[in-house]
Amino acid sequence: MAENTHVLTGGTSGMGLQVAKALAKLPDAHVIVGARNPDQATDLRRVVSLEQLTVLPLDLDSLSSVRGFVESVRLTAKGGSLSSIICNAGLQLTGEKEMATSSVERTFMVNLLAHILLVDLLFPDLKDGATVVTVGSGTHNPDDKLAKMFGFRGSFLPSAKQVISGDLGATGKPQQLNMDRYATSKLGAIYQAMHLAHEHAPDRCRFYAFDPGLMPGTALARDRSAIEQFGWTYVMPALRHFVSGVSSSELSAKALVQHCFNGAQHPSGSYVEFTGKLAPRSKLSESIENARDLMSESRALIQSGL
Repeated sequence: MAENTHVLTGGTSGMGLQVAKALAKLPDAHVIVGARNPDQATDLRRVVSLEQLTVLPLDLDSLSSVRGFVESVRLTAKGGSLSSIICNAGLQLTGEKEMATSSVERTFMVNLLAHILLVDLLFPDLKDGATVVTVGSGTHNPDDKLAKMFGFRGSFLPSAKQVISGDLGATGKPQQLNMDRYATSKLGAIYQAMHLAHEHAPDRCRFYAFDPGLMPGTALARDRSAIEQFGWTYVMPALRHFVSGVSSSELSAKALVQHCFNGAQHPSGSYVEFTGKLAPRSKLSESIENARDLMSESRALIQSGL
């Protein structure tokens, strides 16, 4: 196993695919990617050499799958320490509310709870000075003009338990409520990085939340209408040349590796955008008390045997 082993979720398409490609260019790198269908990761195997790549099954809808993935990572690493964990995988639903379990809404499970468990379980396997990145989004911020243009109204935090169950106390059509849940899960990703940075010294591990910007053309719109998918795939990508906050999978992936792996640039716990600057954020996202409560409630749920 290479000296620098990196673990990545959601690395088979979109920005994740480009992150895997960028990680493979780091010195002495091996990339372990968790994928729902490893046999279908053909694009990933095309951009990363097989000698540098291991693709393992991972279904973020299931915490038991996360636990199995962690064991497989340890077997693959053969006792070696990990250099990074990048929690890139994400889900945005459009229909009626979906539950992953009787108590956990599916967006929260995939985008946050599974990643909380993954990082907590693999933390002892990280080498000193490692990097952990969670992926946030401007959609969490009710003042983000670009997010509002696409119908997002920011994140909601009535209570940690309500966020976990997907009952945010908001009203609206099913698609709007799912957009709210997505935005709130991204608030949670910011909280996760911020809280872990308070738990661990930066010389042990550095934690960052990363805002990749709006990335038209990715698979995030796969559940939208045919017209919306056409605009997202073929029209919207041109906006990155004219509109602030619009990026691309390749540019954002390179920025993630460049700016989040440069520990001297921003303090651990920072929320960094694809430009390399600190990302605009909501006042709600700055609350360490809220971050502690959401992380505590999430960990308690995991420890209860979920």
